[in-house]
Amino acid sequence: MNLLLLQNKTTAKHLLLLLFCFAILFGPAYTLFDSYNYDTVANPDLESYLGIAHFDFNQSPIRKYRVIVPLLASGIHYVFGPVFSSLAPYTFPGPDFSLCFSFLIVNCLFMSIFGLLVYQYCKAYGVSTLGALVGLLSVLTCRWASYIAGLPLVDSLYLVVIGMTLLGIKTKNSKLIFLAIFIGPWAKESFVFVAPLIFFFSSVSKPKQLVWFILSGVLVFSFRYYLDTFSDTTTAMALKNDLSLVSKIPDSLRRLF
Repeated sequence: MNLLLLQNKTTAKHLLLLLFCFAILFGPAYTLFDSYNYDTVANPDLESYLGIAHFDFNQSPIRKYRVIVPLLASGIHYVFGPVFSSLAPYTFPGPDFSLCFSFLIVNCLFMSIFGLLVYQYCKAYGVSTLGALVGLLSVLTCRWASYIAGLPLVDSLYLVVIGMTLLGIKTKNSKLIFLAIFIGPWAKESFVFVAPLIFFFSSVSKPKQLVWFILSGVLVFSFRYYLDTFSDTTTAMALKNDLSLVSKIPDSLRRLF
């Protein structure tokens, strides 16, 4: 009974933190969402993800496989589209208020989960509750947080994967590591840089990790092969474009330092 009460209290606390994160994010994210220049020439990512949400997979050979966030947004748009459309302001600069608003909800939810993971990560290092909340606020009030939450992008899910990886390694939580391995490749191809961190530093045994990584790879590449039948891009072309991103690493490191 005591264990059940403790679990219920923990669940309630996490739910409260999740709502707290959502409340922090939604206002700034909506402000950006309602004023952003949705020019797909300046930001072709938007065109790709909005296209995927419309089940048009003739998109960028790099971005077209990142389907989880666009399809979730498409589902919300399908159910609540008429309601959202009735709320649309006349001044909205984007192509489709209802669909873009659906992306806003999905991304705010994923970013709220990321915020919860940040809080737990701070607590795992022995930081006080107040200190963990300050850490959480420092992350979620960053300019990029509202950018990722407010626009039709998919980076929110990738941040969740990074959060699960770091927390899973620190707390030796094999469930989080399992989720990171199986969700990571669907979030973004740059998960390839997170995978070594999991392999060398997580507490999960190497043989078990190899099985998980192999199964995850089979699922991802089977889906990619199947998806390519609905578009003009071959799997080989997509892999070639993915590998071409390696050439950007030196410039990214220069900008970082």
